[in-house]
Amino acid sequence: MGKQITWDYKRTPVTEEVLSEKEKLLGIRLPDDFREVFIENHGAGPVPEYYYAPNGNSRNFGFLLALDEDEDEIEFTEANSPYMKREHDMPHEVVIFSIDPAGNFLCFDYNQLIDGYPAIIFWDHEVEGGNLKKICNTFTELLDMLHDDEDDVS
Repeated sequence: MGKQITWDYKRTPVTEEVLSEKEKLLGIRLPDDFREVFIENHGAGPVPEYYYAPNGNSRNFGFLLALDEDEDEIEFTEANSPYMKREHDMPHEVVIFSIDPAGNFLCFDYNQLIDGYPAIIFWDHEVEGGNLKKICNTFTELLDMLHDDEDDVS
């Protein structure tokens, strides 16, 4: 990751063991580049905060889901529970890791593995089936796409 990113609204970092337990509950292994960031910055939002959608528009990254319980926020394993997957008509192989201010999700799609890494997709919560759009191949690529200005299209 070459870009300088800071994380706002950080929580207390969790241990590798806590994250491993969450992965075990969901039956997944998160990508290493994501795990490194997630342990230290769960629940936080990146600065810069915008990335480019496939249509060229800037979208807000939002916040990583939290790894601890907070009654005001959705927790990582709760967001990826079988109940939530059914509620959103979401395939089991799609794992939510971020929610934006509009309620849309950034997810890993384990159906689209590139060199062993799941693709990053956008899930539109207002469209049945999510209207999935691939954003990039890896979490590192997503972080490298981040930029400051919502209207910057350069």
